[in-house]
Amino acid sequence: MDVDEKTEEDEAKGILAPLAKEISSIGSSLSKNRKKRKVSENLSTVEEIQKFAEAKNVGGIISGKGAAILAMEIKNDQIIVGGSDKSVKVVSVETGETISVLKGHAKKVCAVSVNSDSTAIVSGSEDGKIIVWGATEQGWEQLTTLEHHEAAVTGLSFHPHSRLFVASSKDCSWSFCDIEGNVISHIKTNQSVSCISIHPDGLILATGVENEINIWDVRSMENVATMKEEGKVVGLNFSENGYHMASITEDGTLSLWDLRNVSKISHVSVKGAKSVAFDHSGSYLT
Repeated sequence: MDVDEKTEEDEAKGILAPLAKEISSIGSSLSKNRKKRKVSENLSTVEEIQKFAEAKNVGGIISGKGAAILAMEIKNDQIIVGGSDKSVKVVSVETGETISVLKGHAKKVCAVSVNSDSTAIVSGSEDGKIIVWGATEQGWEQLTTLEHHEAAVTGLSFHPHSRLFVASSKDCSWSFCDIEGNVISHIKTNQSVSCISIHPDGLILATGVENEINIWDVRSMENVATMKEEGKVVGLNFSENGYHMASITEDGTLSLWDLRNVSKISHVSVKGAKSVAFDHSGSYLT
């Protein structure tokens, strides 16, 4: 799938031309660097992974009746958690202690994402609101709230450009926003959008709906490919190698896709799984 051949006119149709050019530049740089990168010699083998055991169990992060973690993202030494208690919590990987509690949502927090330099967090709620949080010397502060979605936010994903992010919603739309609170583009679809993920190069993104995955060009905001699935797609993630994508459906079917020819490589049943993520090497899935 080739999305690199874009004219200035094509780019301007989707988002403002200067921003489209900036995204193209970032994507080109990341793609070139990826081709030079080699898998670490210290990468764990399959045999070593099979011997992994639980090192720490951190309980009580989410409190209250029916307490549940509904969203989670790990970035460096911190875990960002969204839950049924309407809060976002920042937890230390090393100690398991809650470092910060971010309060501002009126309903359950369904989605979270943190940017590449860990200076901003976005959280999305059941009521459709998205809150942008900024890092300070004292912790985190609420920067702005976006209220353009009319139903629950189902997914959030930061762009490699650390000030941009995308959101998906049950209101049959997804949006492209910045941390200043601007909605750069709001794309309507004909189905509830259950998840969203941006490619590591930032040039394409994927959305999941009932029975299909849609690939979008970030600069033109056009649907450039559709992959058929069986069931509601609830999780998506791109590999750092740049050409693989993983998806998971509501019934726990995990699929691996090759973006170069837009085809499914394999699938396996993982009962109970609701999300999927590649490791940084692109060798393993969790």
